[in-house]
Amino acid sequence: MTNMNKLKSWLVSVGNKIKSVFKNGTMKSWSYMTKVIVTIVLALLIVVMIFGGLAVFAYSHPEDFGPLTPVLRVLPFPAMIVNGKVVSLNDWQIEYQAWSKLAKETSQTVTDEQIRTDVTNKLTYDILMKAAAKHYKVKVSKADFDVDISQLAPEFKGTKEDFYREMTKMFGWDQDEFNKRIVYYSILSQKVGEALLKDESLWAPALTKANDVYTQVTTGGKDFSAAAKEFSGDTYSAAMGGQLDWAKKGDFVKEFEDAAWALKPGEISQPVKTQFGYHVIKLLDKRTTGKDDAAVEEISASHILIRPTTLQQYLLDKKNNAWVKAFVK
Repeated sequence: MTNMNKLKSWLVSVGNKIKSVFKNGTMKSWSYMTKVIVTIVLALLIVVMIFGGLAVFAYSHPEDFGPLTPVLRVLPFPAMIVNGKVVSLNDWQIEYQAWSKLAKETSQTVTDEQIRTDVTNKLTYDILMKAAAKHYKVKVSKADFDVDISQLAPEFKGTKEDFYREMTKMFGWDQDEFNKRIVYYSILSQKVGEALLKDESLWAPALTKANDVYTQVTTGGKDFSAAAKEFSGDTYSAAMGGQLDWAKKGDFVKEFEDAAWALKPGEISQPVKTQFGYHVIKLLDKRTTGKDDAAVEEISASHILIRPTTLQQYLLDKKNNAWVKAFVK
């Protein structure tokens, strides 16, 4: 038998088997299955329509779900996506309601649009802060929360219990919620900021800039006072052309002090690194106040501070380069 004949024979046998199945009543079973499938499809369509209706309502009333709150708060509707990380509509609403309450409690003149924008920005920065913490292997422990209220909120006068009671009044959150949404990120930002200061790669641009400024004010003909106003990260002294108050030994951090006291009036130092950044220092004058044993030597100096990348700038750069999709406006 040829291969073609074998194929024909096989097709005939398959056809006979199919006929046998229908003759034995399987057509009835097939009809039943069709009804089941149709029922399932219709049920799915109804579910999709209900889900879609809830979504339309949720996105048109993101600030308050009203009587549908118990249902909508468990559905995974996204409010925004930041670099692949989803912020739920529920989370967005919790933040929105709290910041709206704060605005009312403190009599702030702020528009609803601004509150929405602020909430979206906060949640974006929260995600970017967590990413930075992961990058620098920074963690917040339970012990970090067990600190004196003066460390959590230096401006607050009262006990920790008084503080959280006041925050509940302002935000509507209990202590756990406030810690989760505010205190946690406050502690995290401090730790990430400290990590950034240890990242030498973030200091390199500051050194390059400081060297450039040094060249401008020494051989480039740039006026030191004008350069301070233009480049210095110390905004207070920059407004005065970089000039600092008269100071005695011990008033400045060691690296700055050693460099400044080694100068002669009119001399300018090369960039000096301190915990604050790179300083280009110009000694203006020296004097002695008091007499005999009470005599005190003082110097008058100006400086131009070039800061390394700050946490604020670091996060802003990350935000500008982040993929953000907001579903709530």
